[in-house]
Amino acid sequence: MMKRNVVLFGLMIGCNLIMAEELLLSSAHDMRTVLTPCEDNNDCDGLQSAVCVENLCYCNGSHICIDKTSVTVTKIGESCSSDSDCNIEHSVCKEEQCSCIKGKVVSEDKRRCLTSKSTYNYTVYSYPGCCRVKNERSNFRGLGEKCAHHGECSGTVFADCVLGICMCRDNYVKNSVANKCLDIVTKINGPCYEDVQCSHKFGKAECKEGHCQCEELYEYKFKKDMCVRDMLLGEICINHTDCHGIEPGPSRLECILGECKCQSEYVEHYGFCSSDGFRTSNIVELTLLCIVVVCWFIFSETVVVAWIALALAIFYMFWIMIIGNYFFDNNNYMWRPERND
Repeated sequence: MMKRNVVLFGLMIGCNLIMAEELLLSSAHDMRTVLTPCEDNNDCDGLQSAVCVENLCYCNGSHICIDKTSVTVTKIGESCSSDSDCNIEHSVCKEEQCSCIKGKVVSEDKRRCLTSKSTYNYTVYSYPGCCRVKNERSNFRGLGEKCAHHGECSGTVFADCVLGICMCRDNYVKNSVANKCLDIVTKINGPCYEDVQCSHKFGKAECKEGHCQCEELYEYKFKKDMCVRDMLLGEICINHTDCHGIEPGPSRLECILGECKCQSEYVEHYGFCSSDGFRTSNIVELTLLCIVVVCWFIFSETVVVAWIALALAIFYMFWIMIIGNYFFDNNNYMWRPERND
């Protein structure tokens, strides 16, 4: 009886060992199906008992390599708040997204950061339980380069192969050096890094002090959701709000019959809108000056004094009419530079 119990006990232990081995094998990877590129043994940490040989992880003296399932692996491009959230080798948290460090590029599955080369060549040699793979290649194409499938564009985050060309996905735009896809800013004054993030959506907009703003002489129009240029004196308009001079303060222009003109209390003077009082006072002042100079010239007994008075009068008129209009601001007028656009 005791011998029978011993036999049964032995069979139970044997069955348990077989089940445990099957469970172990089910959680393991046969290296004939798992080929992980690497540079050193640290890149093979995701596989227990694996080492790096000829830029490829292989089983070290065993026919299986067991996954370390205690760590949840993120993907490059996923959101993060610190570097610890990006548990991928050679990755950091940058701009609230997991990114590969400088000199590394993301793999096709976005779970590894590989050496930044256009082509990887490696040969796998035969080891116990492994097979030989000859000239396996992984190619990455840059933005604007020809491609055959999405995987060739995976070296750039948020890029896909579209019509045979590596391009940024929808809602993304390539940066100024065409090596990164940046998100398109969709709200005015939204955060940005480069001008192209703003101009793609709002037209004449730029990234200024880290926020999207309209360029000089342009204003954001809510209905059009774009930066529209302010129309100056004499330019075509639709509404009064389209017209705006370059001088500070409230606009002195209004839209009359589709053209920006001076408001009723202002008159056009040397290409800008000045108050009518200023222009009238100038005319009266110059008229009185001319009368005084003419009388002095006619009735002066000294010819030299008369000519000096005439020269001073001419200089004064030139100063008021030309120089003064360009350099002085009495809150009645403002110098308007020439536009070359």
